[in-house]
Amino acid sequence: MPRPTKDEKNPLCKLRVLIGGEPPKPPITQVRLSKICGIPVPTIRKVEIGKRTFTRAIQRKIRETTGARWDPKGQLWVVPHLEWHWSSDSHRLQRWVGDVDGPMSGTATAIPQLIPCTTGQIKAHREAMKQIGERAPESDRNAVKARIDVLFDQIPDSRWFSLLAKLQNSLEDIQQEFRRSFKDRHRVAQVFMETDHPFLAQNQMKDG
Repeated sequence: MPRPTKDEKNPLCKLRVLIGGEPPKPPITQVRLSKICGIPVPTIRKVEIGKRTFTRAIQRKIRETTGARWDPKGQLWVVPHLEWHWSSDSHRLQRWVGDVDGPMSGTATAIPQLIPCTTGQIKAHREAMKQIGERAPESDRNAVKARIDVLFDQIPDSRWFSLLAKLQNSLEDIQQEFRRSFKDRHRVAQVFMETDHPFLAQNQMKDG
């Protein structure tokens, strides 16, 4: 029985070529991609030969570790294009970021702009992941808060608690995933315990 062949147009094949660098440099191996992105080698192999779906979960891992996002229409890896715009309200330059999942802006609605990803951009993203630490800009935290706020602002009352539960569960999953990396695990556990569904806790106190 012939061995299945990988599709050179497959997203993961293209990503291995992209990370490897400009020809004549060879693509990185599947094992190397596995170490970079945290995706098991068997999964990479199956996706490349079409025996497994290129799921959103796989794409999220790649996005987290390389900064690259797959554009199914253009059939290429892309990154958000950062542009600076003059704000007449604050009289200063502000950065607007176009994102695959939707527009994101500190002051107004931004038009998502994506450009082809390069080897250098992936390298820069990976280096930044190692170095940011406590120097992470406050704007990144504010962006996360803004996403959560807009979800709660726009969700119908009937779905409000479902959204809350899903967010709390997601945060607890993240806590478990990174539990060995926290500087003070006891502090993290304490905050999560104190903020476990505060809405329910308040109502239980009222009923009591």
